[in-house]
Amino acid sequence: GGDEAQKEWFGVNGGNLNYDFMVKEACDVTVTFNPETKEIKVTGAGVTDPEYPINKIVAVGSGQNGFLNDESWAVDSEANAMTEKSEGVYEIVFDEVGANAEYQVKFAANGGWGMNWGLVKGTEAAVNTPNPAHYNAEDNIVFMPESEDEYVKITLTLDLSNWDKITKEGATYTIKVESVDEPTTAEPTTVEPTTVEPTTVEPATAE
Repeated sequence: GGDEAQKEWFGVNGGNLNYDFMVKEACDVTVTFNPETKEIKVTGAGVTDPEYPINKIVAVGSGQNGFLNDESWAVDSEANAMTEKSEGVYEIVFDEVGANAEYQVKFAANGGWGMNWGLVKGTEAAVNTPNPAHYNAEDNIVFMPESEDEYVKITLTLDLSNWDKITKEGATYTIKVESVDEPTTAEPTTVEPTTVEPTTVEPATAE
């Protein structure tokens, strides 16, 4: 409206995220904005989707009671670096975490906060089911693993296989809570010794 004090910003899908793009080769670039749909488009002979190289994903949060190896907010932690189980799907397991306590977590890329995924504002983290993950989220993922047992096993999964680099949507996270496996104690097996009676061989008599 021309009022410098009352600027209104529109990002991707009318939200507050910047519209990112890459120019691979020098070219004319055309940016269009539809005020009715809030859609942004960038076109040009050398324009391509942005690239976000990921060297590692780290689970970062309130490390305590065995969760996150007791490392709190260690964004560059090696112990909490997640394993890429398949393309774009990252996982980490904590075998013995104190139950019935509140924990917080986010997922950070490349040892810093420049790229991270957290809670979608206004939602709650549900356990044992995929949840949408918000890119560069303001809010942490907060959850409580409830159990009658003292300890539980927690598996964190971040799935970026369907993450859209333009809209920043499509990522999910899962918090799987399981009972801690009890070690199996086998009773020792006693084998009774077998006693063999000695065999007596009569000497041969020559005629």
